[in-house]
Amino acid sequence: MLPFFNLRIINTFSWMHGHDYVALCFTIITSAFLIIIKPKIKKIVMICFLLLWIIRIMMVEIFNKNATSFIFINTYDVLTICAYVIFAATFYSILISKNSQLNKTRNLLLTFYIISGSIIGARMYLIFLYAEYFKKYPYEILQFWKGGLVFTGALLGAFMVIMIIKKILRWEFNTLRVLDILVLSVPIPIIIGRIGCLLTGCCFGKPTNMPWGIIFPLNNRIMKLEHLTGASLHPTQIYEIINGIFCLIILLLVKNKKPKDGVLFAIFIITYGSIRFVNEFFRYNTSSQFTSDFSILTLWNLTLSHNQIICFLFVLCGIVLISILFLRELAGSIALMTNKNIANIDRK
Repeated sequence: MLPFFNLRIINTFSWMHGHDYVALCFTIITSAFLIIIKPKIKKIVMICFLLLWIIRIMMVEIFNKNATSFIFINTYDVLTICAYVIFAATFYSILISKNSQLNKTRNLLLTFYIISGSIIGARMYLIFLYAEYFKKYPYEILQFWKGGLVFTGALLGAFMVIMIIKKILRWEFNTLRVLDILVLSVPIPIIIGRIGCLLTGCCFGKPTNMPWGIIFPLNNRIMKLEHLTGASLHPTQIYEIINGIFCLIILLLVKNKKPKDGVLFAIFIITYGSIRFVNEFFRYNTSSQFTSDFSILTLWNLTLSHNQIICFLFVLCGIVLISILFLRELAGSIALMTNKNIANIDRK
């Protein structure tokens, strides 16, 4: 077994967890990297970090009665902020270069709306999963620093925002192209976010005897289940990191072939949804501790979770979208060949 020894050692710090130093260094490195790569967006990067940290600190002071210090640093929060800032910078820079239908102001607003929608969607989906728990403790709904952002909810929230802006606000842009840019900006934030999950100890797996199992520290804030104390668990966070890396490689390979608009989005939701669906079988579903209907479907003696249902729908929608795009291209090719044949006949 692989004990998570670095967490055991660095948790000996009294006022701040040792792995929070890692997160803080990661924040500084991320900021420096973004500013070096894209000097023009340094103001956006700094403003995003500043606003997120101000909101975060204010919420801790308002809701956390046991807070012992005004400056409260948490690994999950820092890496989540890093993930969102990298997403914002990547999405905005690609959007400017690929989407000429919107001006710079609307590109920036679209980026902001999508980030806001993803955060709200991620949190609302968690509240849905832990409905009974939040009924008992409604004041914890806004306590983001305790963790609780679900990626599948974030993706759904971002998608809904794009559709609302397109259909209700009637902004003129290519929806499929924006969705492609969205998924191109997602894999690296997924990797960073799951590193945060790993260091914090959330989203852990079921007990396992495999040699790569992880033993989390006894004082881990998530590991409060007695039957899991000291147990070797599936490193489902690492599985998700691998999922993010694999999706990134696939997207970059396909992008180099200059596919039609919408293909990248379809490939991402198929790839990510398939791997996440399998990973859920190894993940310990803590929400089953708070709600009796977490497992909502039994199929071929396999009990599926809400996340697996969502991932199955992702894969299904991706396949449908790929099929539609293929049929459109096929119909266009047939129409083009028919027109050429007619033209040749007319010449003769």
